[in-house]
Amino acid sequence: MELFRRKTALPSRPQPPPFEQIEEDLACSPADVVFSLQPDCISFSASPGLPPDRGNQSKEDQEPEECYQKVKQFIEMNDRVAGFAEVLQKKTDQLQSMRQELDTEMERVKRSLQQLP
Repeated sequence: MELFRRKTALPSRPQPPPFEQIEEDLACSPADVVFSLQPDCISFSASPGLPPDRGNQSKEDQEPEECYQKVKQFIEMNDRVAGFAEVLQKKTDQLQSMRQELDTEMERVKRSLQQLP
């Protein structure tokens, strides 16, 4: 039976690149959306286990509180937009319902006008 056949072993996981290579890749990819949205909030010095920065970042990059506030504002605005989307959906549903009622009423009026002599 092939049901109990041994599975083949998967190859081992590759080694992660060294920090210098990661840093070089980031420096060479300014068009990458992930790193270009808020470049002032990217700071490797705050990451545990990584070597300290080499002094090529501005003072803004070194303020985690400022980045935290920006992220907090973004989340709040995202929640507001989601709330507006819900309100918009409810209003759209109400308008569709009102249109259906109006169409029904128009048909009723047309029928009653056709019945007049």
